[in-house]
Amino acid sequence: MTLATDSTNTSYTLLEPLHILLPMNRHRAILILLTLLSSWYAMMIVHECGHILAALATGSKIDRVLLPWIGFSQTEISKYVHPTFVVAAGPALGVTLPLAAWLACHRLTWAPLLRFFAGFCLVANGGYIASAIVHAAGDADDLVALGVPSWILGVAGCISVAAGLQLWNGLAPSFGLAPTGIPAGSLRRASFACALVLALVLAVNVF
Repeated sequence: MTLATDSTNTSYTLLEPLHILLPMNRHRAILILLTLLSSWYAMMIVHECGHILAALATGSKIDRVLLPWIGFSQTEISKYVHPTFVVAAGPALGVTLPLAAWLACHRLTWAPLLRFFAGFCLVANGGYIASAIVHAAGDADDLVALGVPSWILGVAGCISVAAGLQLWNGLAPSFGLAPTGIPAGSLRRASFACALVLALVLAVNVF
């Protein structure tokens, strides 16, 4: 069944999305892998930056920052000043900074990568906080212990996840998940972003 036809007489059918399930070529697979890998580590870096900045702003004592190759990042603080603010700053800045970066650069060639990353951070941090309504963990558990109602965290987390999924909507062509193939330069940009992020993770673990 043909749903619509654009001005170039290209048809789109109900079966069109199934091309995503077909075997991917090497370049497409590498592009997706690099994007996911860099997004995961970059998300943790930005999240911890939120805790660090809030801790410095309030005079809290930071013992160390953990950014493991496998597992979850953590900022260890032995003396909290305004603990609710410091704990909440991780997921809060973890979603607002990537979103602001994408909005500031939405006309550049890097925009699709930044848009995916902003969506990734919204989904990851939102799901993390929304865990408060089922089984609170990490920051969600700390915020509940500090008196923040779990339902508020659940609502905020669900809104964040929904916003992230909306940002991802329509990005498939930018990552080669369309008949048109991989856009020019996208693999090079993803490789550069991944190398930069991995270098930051290495620096944190070495120094």
